[in-house]
Amino acid sequence: MQVSSGMAGALIIEGGLDDVPAIAQAREQIFVFQQISYDENGEIESIGVFGGGKWEDSERHTLVNGQLVPTLYLRPGEVQRWRLIHAGIREALHLQLEGHTLHEIALDGLSMGRISAWGLDQSIELYPGYRSDVLIKAAPLPRKAPSATYLLRDIASSGERMALRAGAPEDSSILARVVVRGEPVNMALPGDADVAVTKAHEDIKLGDLLTGVEQSVAFNIAKFYCDPDAPGEACVPCDQAGVPADSNQCSDEAPNKFMVNDRPFSENFQLTAKLGTVARWKVASASPSSGHPFHIHVNPFQVERQGPQGWETVWKDTMFIPKQSTLELLTRYRRFSGSFVIHCHILDHEDNGMMALVKIDP
Repeated sequence: MQVSSGMAGALIIEGGLDDVPAIAQAREQIFVFQQISYDENGEIESIGVFGGGKWEDSERHTLVNGQLVPTLYLRPGEVQRWRLIHAGIREALHLQLEGHTLHEIALDGLSMGRISAWGLDQSIELYPGYRSDVLIKAAPLPRKAPSATYLLRDIASSGERMALRAGAPEDSSILARVVVRGEPVNMALPGDADVAVTKAHEDIKLGDLLTGVEQSVAFNIAKFYCDPDAPGEACVPCDQAGVPADSNQCSDEAPNKFMVNDRPFSENFQLTAKLGTVARWKVASASPSSGHPFHIHVNPFQVERQGPQGWETVWKDTMFIPKQSTLELLTRYRRFSGSFVIHCHILDHEDNGMMALVKIDP
């Protein structure tokens, strides 16, 4: 409720990419994308406004830095660095800037050590919790034109890649206007060699996996019976044996439970690992109705994603898991011991219990 009320902002940690000359010379723009989910009375006083399909049905629009379709300005040939931050609740964004290539240099605050160029007919996916840094080089002006306007769009997308109501396609919408005007400049984009030294993490090799314990994580929303006398123990699906006949947890009126590994959040359950090891995680979205953006604190992970030129290895800390599918993630525990959380970054899912503790032992 607090994030959807607008209580979110950008925290910028500088270094690495910021020291690359071509990037240091680029003007920086910060985009905090938000969905303010107020009800028909203009209020957000209940978690009930966040259910599947509620944002779609409201016909409200994603805001950029609290503004509805703001206007940005670039000079012809100017390079800007855009820091894109999805601080919304449910809606998936598929960003495309008319007439321009999006040169992606970082994911979730982590330098990629190369540049992924998303072409004119491609888009960058942003799910709740995602961050992406891109470089934009403004197009030259048409002959004798004093200015040109381009639209930053959330393009139409199929329901299978949505974070909200599964199976429901999303229409295209305009997020911002970009006006190119003024005296031309000839700023240069960096190349892969310029950013290679800034790569945030060394890739994990298969041989490294011998040191760690494999983890399995499953996000699920369903009717389950949880023994009140055994907090932290796995719950039982309501249609299986072992459920007390008089349990109101399995009644038609009972709400679904939001779970990680068949458990709502409990301080009595945690996943464990050891400092200095490398591990494989298998993360599943068991829900038949929606996918889930998996987010982990402290330790990012290596994952394969569909990039602009095909499959590529990247480092992230948030990754959308489509409904009823499993992704493999690789991670290393190098610097920090102690406890932190994993959770679904659809925040009403997290608030309802789709979160778990991870503990790294020294």
